Amino acid sequence: MATGDNALAYATVDIADVEYGIGAADLTVATPANQITQPGGDATAFCLTDRITYGISYNPSGHSTKYSTSEGNLIYTSNPSATPDEETTITIQYKLDNVDIDGKTVSFKVTAKDVCSAVTFTKAADQTSTPVMYAGRDMSLTWPAWTPSPSHCPFVYYIADLTSDGPLGAASSLVTATVASDTRTVAIAAAQLASWTEELRKTYTLPIQVKHPDNSGTLVDSLTYNYQFSVAADPCSTSNPTETLLEASRTATISHTLLQDADKEYLIDMNWSPSACDDIHKHFATFGVGSGDDVSYVLN
Repeated sequence: MATGDNALAYATVDIADVEYGIGAADLTVATPANQITQPGGDATAFCLTDRITYGISYNPSGHSTKYSTSEGNLIYTSNPSATPDEETTITIQYKLDNVDIDGKTVSFKVTAKDVCSAVTFTKAADQTSTPVMYAGRDMSLTWPAWTPSPSHCPFVYYIADLTSDGPLGAASSLVTATVASDTRTVAIAAAQLASWTEELRKTYTLPIQVKHPDNSGTLVDSLTYNYQFSVAADPCSTSNPTETLLEASRTATISHTLLQDADKEYLIDMNWSPSACDDIHKHFATFGVGSGDDVSYVLN
């Protein structure tokens, strides 16, 4: 039964109605223990922590499954499939020693809103340089990310025409574009070296747009990002790169047991010009066949 005994004059604190953006992360809608006070000060503070509890009811009652509690917080659980404009009225009933306190309730409404239907986008900043991929290598480039608002709204990047009639022309079959929201790349493969003829090794401009929530959704045709990249002959294959030792000299003791008919390789760090050759050209020191005692080597 309810109690009318309210000697401490417990008071409740209202909670404003809440909107949940469909698809967003878990949302804390209330911390019930913070919504009731008592004026007795430190002397009776224990009443709130030791004697006051609460119950939570939902209208419609079936909506209770959409909520969870964690560390004293009432949470609307992330729900990409929530029904737009669906409302839940939540009532918190406070109790003293597990008996309802008359009139000590807090009610508020949670509404699921389809905020992503009106998502807006901010394009990435314009490029300040043009990145290069080298024919004959496995390489990929990532274009700058766009920013959706609200930030949780799903989308994909969109390139209108990746056929030979589009911006890549005859190179369309040589460039792979991936347009997911979290993977936004153009790539070429080493096996296609012979196909990258001189006339195809040039700068390309790829017009990039976005669709939401997915590739079958709405095109944001008012925004286009013109991403430029170049495909060039590999300077490490067509010329002789210059090299300098990363260290002028290094003295090190290398411990290695040489087994019969076994060599041992050690990488010698180099700087290359152009720097694009760093991953292509390397020097190794190779020594030993057979077995022998530990030896110190000086590599100059």
